[in-house]
Amino acid sequence: MGTKLVIFCEILALTLQKKVGCRAIIVDSKKDAVGFYTQCDFMEIAQEDDDNTIFMVYDLLKPSELNDELDDIITFCKFYGQNDLIEILKN
Repeated sequence: MGTKLVIFCEILALTLQKKVGCRAIIVDSKKDAVGFYTQCDFMEIAQEDDDNTIFMVYDLLKPSELNDELDDIITFCKFYGQNDLIEILKN
């Protein structure tokens, strides 16, 4: 379930990238979840002062790379009934 949520967040961020220039997804990960986010291609940037939160970032696809992934992203959106996102991604 967590991986699907990350994929969905990536798709939302990509649609925002097309509209307003979103460049990355940022999470404040608990230490226990760093491995999960690393498997999802997030990179550790810094650790918070409280020593319990890890600042991580996922670099979105550049617009030129998006075209290579677009069919898979649209298929994912169709499966979950996200037709409004499909329209944004196609434009």
